[in-house]
Amino acid sequence: MKPSKLGRGLAYRRFKIVYYLPPRKLNTLNLILMEQKSLPNATAALVLGIISIVSSCFLFGLIGLVTGIIGLVLGNKDKGLYAATPEGYTESSMKLSKAGRVCSIIGLILSSLAAIFFVVYVLIMGAAITSLPWEEMSQQGM
Repeated sequence: MKPSKLGRGLAYRRFKIVYYLPPRKLNTLNLILMEQKSLPNATAALVLGIISIVSSCFLFGLIGLVTGIIGLVLGNKDKGLYAATPEGYTESSMKLSKAGRVCSIIGLILSSLAAIFFVVYVLIMGAAITSLPWEEMSQQGM
């Protein structure tokens, strides 16, 4: 198989058949021949997603919300990178990034529910405390 330059593309002669690769396909061929890399933020997205799930009950869901949002942003960046050039990245790193996005979404939902529960709890307790008969208790000496 001898490559020969033909215009801006590349032609291969094999068994009396000439295969012509236009420049766009040539770039894809170069990416396939290169070693595939893992996505840059796949592991970080997964770790932040797991932290988001675990910490959704701490500090009224605030830590889970922050880590879930950051993990989701990193996972979406990796999704865009993989969509642009899927040949340049390994499929396992895309699955890792997808798992990170799923964990981040689950952590965001749990953290949001924890934050809503806390707000409702504070409102109910505030209403219960303000509805107590404070004047009667102060007159009775309580």
